[in-house]
This record gives sequence, structure tokens and C-alpha cells, in this order.
Amino acid sequence: MLSTPLDDDLDDELLATLRAYQHTYGWPTSEEQQRGLLQTLLRLTWQASGADLNPAQAARLLEQLWLASQNPSALAEAVANQAQRQLIQQAHDWHRQLQTQVSDVLAAYLQTYAPNLETTALGDIALRIIPLVVDREITREEVNGLLSQVIDSFDVEAALGLTSTRR
Repeated sequence: MLSTPLDDDLDDELLATLRAYQHTYGWPTSEEQQRGLLQTLLRLTWQASGADLNPAQAARLLEQLWLASQNPSALAEAVANQAQRQLIQQAHDWHRQLQTQVSDVLAAYLQTYAPNLETTALGDIALRIIPLVVDREITREEVNGLLSQVIDSFDVEAALGLTSTRR
């Protein structure tokens, strides 16, 4: 992907981590969720390397990683070392925790203030909730991915107690 030896090593690490994540947890179906996950994996991998990443590098790496993720042959094998397994577990847990927190706050909001809210407004409300529940800076890609996850899985009827099941 990039040209320097450090970058090549990091590229290999990112691709191996991506392969391992896909093998372990599957792959999100929406582009927003894919890019959000890739941004999280990029951030965690880069932090583990101890190097600094400027926004231009991050954007370029994210785009290259996303393009690679669309090529099944580039991600054919999934052999993860212990560090990668920990990293993908951390990314997975972080995404699920945020999704649960946003969904829970959204459900409480609907129950308390807006039981008749149009479902088309859920995204706007969820977008306002995200900054309240995150524990660090979050990128636009991560926000969009999280928003897509919440909207795809949120059950308004269950949130309002109209059904007994929740997705």
C-alpha cells in the first residue's frame, strides 16, 4: 500500500488484523459500518505500533484498507497472532458497547419524551447521543458506522415496550 518499510510492515499488520477480524466476527454489510470498523482497527493498530499518525496518513490508509477489504483474495487467510486477537476483541467489544449504550439512551429518550416519534428521526437523535457515551475522540467514519449499526438494529416497538423481543 505505502512505500516505506515501516509503512509496509504496518500495512501487513493492518491486513492481517482485518483478515482475523473478518474470520472471527464476520464483516458488516453496510459501507458505513465497514469504514467505521476499519477506522477503529486502524487506530488501535497504529496506537499499538507506538507511531504517530497524521490525519492525511489516516485518511489514505483508511481508503486503501477499505479497498483491500473489498477484495476477497486479499483477505483469504486469517491467521492472527495474540496481539491481533486482543486488538480485534477490543475493537469488537468497543463497537458493541457503544451500540448498546446509544440504543439504551435512545430507547429511554423515546419512552420518556417521544413515544410517537417518526422513525426517520431516529438517526438525528442517535447522532446527538453518540458524543454523550463515547470515552475518547471518535472519527467521522466511526460515528457513521456506529449510527448505521444502531439504526439497523434498533427496534422501536421493543424500545417502547410494545413487543417482548429485542434485536
